[in-house]
Amino acid sequence: MMKKWISLVLCLFVALVSFAQLPELTVEQNLEDYDFAVKYIEDNYSGFLDKVVDSNRANYESMKSCLRAQVQQGERPGWDAVGE
Repeated sequence: MMKKWISLVLCLFVALVSFAQLPELTVEQNLEDYDFAVKYIEDNYSGFLDKVVDSNRANYESMKSCLRAQVQQGERPGWDAVGE
């Protein structure tokens, strides 16, 4: 009977821990996430050079700096900005 109670308590503990929220990221951590993801996409996405050409590069750079500013001001998380 004692083994059943211990098993039940352990199962409840594991269930509660698995649903626990992670701590909020700091602005610096969000900026690191954003910068890493943007650099990764620019370096590794095979269609990047076909999609961002001279005619729309200024718009891309403007959007990128605007989104980075929003992350830096704490208005949105880094990965959310990358999704934009």
